[in-house]
Amino acid sequence: MVMDEHQSPDIILPIHSLRNVRAIDYDPLDKQLYWIDSKQNAIRRAQENGNMSMTVVWSQVGGPNLGLQPFDLSIDIYSRFIYWTSEVTNVINVTRTDGSRVGVVLRGEHDRPRAIVVNPERGYMYFTNLQERSPKIERAALDGTEREVLFFSGLGKPVALAIDNEVGKLFWVDSDLRRIESSDLSGANRIVIEDSNILQPVGLTVFGNHLYWIDRQQQMIERIDKTTREGRTKIQARIASLSDIHAVYDLDMSEYSKYSDL
Repeated sequence: MVMDEHQSPDIILPIHSLRNVRAIDYDPLDKQLYWIDSKQNAIRRAQENGNMSMTVVWSQVGGPNLGLQPFDLSIDIYSRFIYWTSEVTNVINVTRTDGSRVGVVLRGEHDRPRAIVVNPERGYMYFTNLQERSPKIERAALDGTEREVLFFSGLGKPVALAIDNEVGKLFWVDSDLRRIESSDLSGANRIVIEDSNILQPVGLTVFGNHLYWIDRQQQMIERIDKTTREGRTKIQARIASLSDIHAVYDLDMSEYSKYSDL
């Protein structure tokens, strides 16, 4: 569904054969929507109007019955790489947007990388590592080097991440602690954004001055001012089976040219 808070009605994209959409991202260069279908064990994409849907990554490894089970994905629009995590292999994979495989960029013993977001402008990826009894939020360079733990305490189950390059902030939602937090991109200045009446947060995104999140149990989309932490507003309600949310910006071609030439 495409939502515009200033215009109605909302638009339902005519994408067929959706089974169980787990995660979404958008490529503003090619104007393509990407998503993970956990029932099909695949990463798929379609044009922003819903047409021309196709499979980019089909999850077969080591035999026809062993699926990779992609969990989350994030697109580096400059390198044309898709970074994605897997519930089976517990690594961070990279695939080109044309579907060709690059390989594994990050793996470690006992790792369980899940939510992921890339920040190609600064050369990092951020990810949750849901190791048993010791969940973490980490970052690494886009090639998997320079890995460091940003947070290992005060976490329950961080399930979604978002980055705001305008103000240099990392945001995350924690489904066990039922709260939204933020920090600088280096992990400094950690604060709680909101922790009141949040029951089952499963996704968040930044757009303009606001942070948006979805609450699956309450079947709603809400927003709050990302800086003042005020003005909490219900945007949509009574939407069953919410799984992810993503804000879309128009691509600044001058910015794109600057980073794509690096």
